[in-house]
Amino acid sequence: NHEVNRRDDTLRLGPKLNFGFSGVSRNVISAKQHVIYSQVARPATNIQLAQTLAFRKENDLDRDDVLHGIESAPCRSYWPYAFAEAAPDGSPVEYCRLSRLSVPRILAAFEEDEVVHFFALWCEHTLRQLGASVRAGKPTDGSYHVYDCSGVSWATLLSDARSHRATLARVFAVGGEHWPDISSRYFIINAPYGATLLWKLLAPLIGQHVHEKISIARGTPRELVAALGGEPAVRRMQACSPHVAAPP
Repeated sequence: NHEVNRRDDTLRLGPKLNFGFSGVSRNVISAKQHVIYSQVARPATNIQLAQTLAFRKENDLDRDDVLHGIESAPCRSYWPYAFAEAAPDGSPVEYCRLSRLSVPRILAAFEEDEVVHFFALWCEHTLRQLGASVRAGKPTDGSYHVYDCSGVSWATLLSDARSHRATLARVFAVGGEHWPDISSRYFIINAPYGATLLWKLLAPLIGQHVHEKISIARGTPRELVAALGGEPAVRRMQACSPHVAAPP
């Protein structure tokens, strides 16, 4: 039950999820929004589109200003993800430096509901990047997601994934259920042997349609270099935000 309750100028999703938005009147989902979403998530069914649009409206995620505070959100400094410049074909490019990701640290600092909330905002951020591409006349098949394994402690990452597998499943489910088919490719780069073990652990949490979009490479694959427009674009991606900067 995703009933939104207003109380003390906050919004709540269900009984626990505190969205912390100030009291702003909701936007009505327009036909234009439906057209944009259907273009950036073309494989999604009409039922999925309707469910996503309803979920966004119900939780005020379709407000024009909903992302204004995302960079200052408490979770942001724990989230080693950033959007780099768009690829030449207009696809948004999300980059993650996995060596800076600590699931136990995030869950020790925040309630699971807060993490789910922030992840929902991040999914909405991706959707709006795609919408901008459509409006610019560069509709794409979805966003590129790049996970850089440089400097990762695989023993720690595997242990964390096993310990928090149920929580990770619930968080991932939000994106799969309410923002379906907005991603075209997932690149896992600079991956050691341990990446295969981690993938086997996480694969059951991810839909089968996503499996076909994932590639794992020891370095940076030529396909990614070409998609981004060359080696300089790869280097800019890796330094696109302080949140994803390489550790000193």
